Amino acid sequence: MFSAMNLAVSQARHKDRIVDPGMARAEGGNVSILAGNVAVITNNPTDAPGTAQRRFNINVARVAAIEAVITHRHGGPCDTDDWAAYASVAFNAVALRAAGNGRRATPQALVAWAAAWLPTAPTDFVIALAEKVCARPRRITARRAGELVGLREVEWRSLDLKTVHPVDVLPEAIAAERRARKAATDAARYQRQRSLTGRQTRQQYEGQSMAAEAKREGVSRQALYARRKRAEREVDRSFARNSKEVSISGETPVNLAPSSRPLLSDDTRRAAMARLCDAAIAAFSNPPARSAPPMKAAR
Repeated sequence: MFSAMNLAVSQARHKDRIVDPGMARAEGGNVSILAGNVAVITNNPTDAPGTAQRRFNINVARVAAIEAVITHRHGGPCDTDDWAAYASVAFNAVALRAAGNGRRATPQALVAWAAAWLPTAPTDFVIALAEKVCARPRRITARRAGELVGLREVEWRSLDLKTVHPVDVLPEAIAAERRARKAATDAARYQRQRSLTGRQTRQQYEGQSMAAEAKREGVSRQALYARRKRAEREVDRSFARNSKEVSISGETPVNLAPSSRPLLSDDTRRAAMARLCDAAIAAFSNPPARSAPPMKAAR
């Protein structure tokens, strides 16, 4: 049956895709097999891999935020008479989430959520509210959601909520903090992209600049520039003095010539001296053969 429908496996993050034969739903010509409240197998085009609703969804995040608030305050499901505010926010988010996926929410889904998170709520009130919300779901702002559940700044920051805002923080302050957080996130993303291409960070290339080096040396940039130019001229003169080839023979004096060669480290000087000595010894030990003088012609 399902093979003829070109079923697509959803991108839900489930390690175990175990299908319960009793959890199936047919709606609007689309058949879905559910695991909990997630469509594991479906032929609904809105649940196909790569569709937009698989990215961030504010309604999914808001339901998760309400569940986090309930857990933080009650240590689990709500066992007090605060269930009305939680139900008002969560029911509308669940209904709007279903509408965003191209289907209409059913009261059974809302009642099931209330049974899991609001077990002390009266059943008749929950059913009436679920039917009302499914008929006409409302879009609740983050500020209004925070007012309904009485969210405060301390709780808001401890839970790191994004879709429910506290009532004791000005909206302008929240907007400024959100912009700063976005700027930091963008900067971190750009830095990762630059590191992949081998580019240096601003801190790295500024640390290699002449201004940073002058600051470390305790001099001005002009003094550092003059010092570099003097060093370059000394190196150029040293190379000019040593640009001619020198052949070693038995009559060539061997020494380090410190006045005519560039400054070298001790290890380099010793290695060069050893090579020169070896070459001189070889030249003295094996002098070139001298040819006999030409004979004078007889008169």
